[in-house]
Amino acid sequence: MSDLQSGSNPGIYRVAQWAAGRIGRSAMRAVIRHPNMELVGLHVPSADKVGQDARELCGLSPVGINATASIDDLIQTRPDCVLYMPEGYDIEAMEKLLSAGINIVTTRSEFFYPPGMAPELRQRIETACQNGSATLFATGSSPGFSTVVLPLALSYMSRQIDCITIDEFANIPASTTPEMITDVMGFGSPAAETFDPARLDHVATGFSQSLELVASAMNISLDGFESEGEFALAEEPVELANGYIIQPGTMAAQRITVAAMSKQKPVLQFRANWY
Repeated sequence: MSDLQSGSNPGIYRVAQWAAGRIGRSAMRAVIRHPNMELVGLHVPSADKVGQDARELCGLSPVGINATASIDDLIQTRPDCVLYMPEGYDIEAMEKLLSAGINIVTTRSEFFYPPGMAPELRQRIETACQNGSATLFATGSSPGFSTVVLPLALSYMSRQIDCITIDEFANIPASTTPEMITDVMGFGSPAAETFDPARLDHVATGFSQSLELVASAMNISLDGFESEGEFALAEEPVELANGYIIQPGTMAAQRITVAAMSKQKPVLQFRANWY
């Protein structure tokens, strides 16, 4: 990214933020406090945040950098890099940023390991990167540090590895919005005999890429992936921040397992234990 640093202030990276949820606000605070970064813009999807000061949104003193819903306005701030952290992704917006010569760092798991990406999605991203001489890098705590960096570091101390299992435990209300908890993750949904296949596929898509990266680094040949979901029901009412109540007998915890298979045995697996 050094070739795209601002000529008016060498050594300082001009950074724009895309989305101002919990992760986005945390990222903005880190950028603002970093001596070699300058926050220059903020894109938000929700109309209620448009016009609000970026620093004020993340709990700091306002400085006049106002949130916008216009990608063109964001591009005009001339960022070296956009921190792309929405709850979904807009491939056309990503293509426009990359084609404009703006690097992207994202927490979206769909872009974690190029060989594991959907072929059409990878082609579109690579074409945009080439058009703008820009880059895309996907990272995060999970997937990322806990699913790649830490397992690889620990593997150096092992003489023989039959299977690596990565368990993530997360108190979901402490890490995301109530709407995400109920509408996307399915907490509070009625008891069912089988796990929602769409939710299973969504998690498997993201975490399989990080497992594939680890397998490649360890020279492990994979046959494919298997995934399964389990859930537990609430025994008492649980109230969320927006007043929604998860009723007894509805889903209050879930475990999703994504297993990388070799010779019909799991050799790497990630288990999301969310409650």
